[in-house]
Amino acid sequence: MRRWIVLVLSSLFLGSITLLLLFFRDAGGGIKLEAAKALLQIGVVAVAGAVVSILVFEYQRKRQQSDKDADIERKRQEYRETLLLSVLSRALDAYSRAKKARRQMRGTIAMRGKEQVVSRDEYDKCFDVLNTAQIDLETLTRDVETSAQAFSKPVELTKNLRSMETYLRALIGEYEDWRSRFSGEPASLPLGELQHLANFLMKSDLSKFKPEMVEPRRRVQELIRADLLHPSLPAPN
Repeated sequence: MRRWIVLVLSSLFLGSITLLLLFFRDAGGGIKLEAAKALLQIGVVAVAGAVVSILVFEYQRKRQQSDKDADIERKRQEYRETLLLSVLSRALDAYSRAKKARRQMRGTIAMRGKEQVVSRDEYDKCFDVLNTAQIDLETLTRDVETSAQAFSKPVELTKNLRSMETYLRALIGEYEDWRSRFSGEPASLPLGELQHLANFLMKSDLSKFKPEMVEPRRRVQELIRADLLHPSLPAPN
């Protein structure tokens, strides 16, 4: 637009000069020549002033647009950083609660002869914690999917979050199926009948807890921390 305006003004200026030359070509000296000079000077000043005004206006407009774009980018980066920190915090919190429930449950396993038994009351307490952790991971996975452009590797991130959520969901499914089978006073059930729980309580090297909870949690940390070191948003696909 600026180029076209300058072009039009320049054309008008040149046209004016041409008309002046044609009109005053036989003027010789005297008043007519001075009038021609004055008109020419006025034309030059008018065109130059218009061009300068246009250039100043364009500079101010571009400066304002640049400041606006910089402010938008700054807000996008702040939002992204907040989102990344929130995802990391929520994932670690859910993992920590699951690990805490695991430790507490281990300490409540009783022996009945040579058989390990689970107290229903302690089972309920453990799964109150695991249930909220699973729901939080499920929600977190959906949040990452809907904000995928904020992450450099959203597919891998959701894969690891889903691994953790799926592991806890299997434990909860077993809880829902087996809780009604507890009996006695106080109500209990042999640990060997609860396959997912028994595996959950094993040492990490022998349990699925390590490959499906510990290692995914570490990878989530690595991915989020790597993104935090790169404040610019990834380019859209």
